[in-house]
Amino acid sequence: MKSFRTIKSSKTNFYQGSFMSEKNKNEYRPINCSFYDLLLALATQRKSINLVYLQDKVPQNVSGSIIKDVYTKEGAEFMELSSGEVIRLDRIVKINDQLLSTDSSSSCKNLP
Repeated sequence: MKSFRTIKSSKTNFYQGSFMSEKNKNEYRPINCSFYDLLLALATQRKSINLVYLQDKVPQNVSGSIIKDVYTKEGAEFMELSSGEVIRLDRIVKINDQLLSTDSSSSCKNLP
């Protein structure tokens, strides 16, 4: 069973899954396939996004940026924003008010 803890920010509440434990915080965990598809759709449509992701366990908010690219490098998946920021996909907490599922069993990498 996954353990979750609530992280409170001045603007939002969200959950950080056990995948961010000290032991494996640098190990990439593939994201949910549906969420990956959402990122690709937003990139293709060049829609402005609101994003919350974790950087050193601290929530970071990005508003009004556009996903420029989604790519894989050294076994991990990343996205580059129009601002130039590069974010590892398993650090995303939510995008446009949609929470990232921590269920990596439905990762695109698990498809036949």
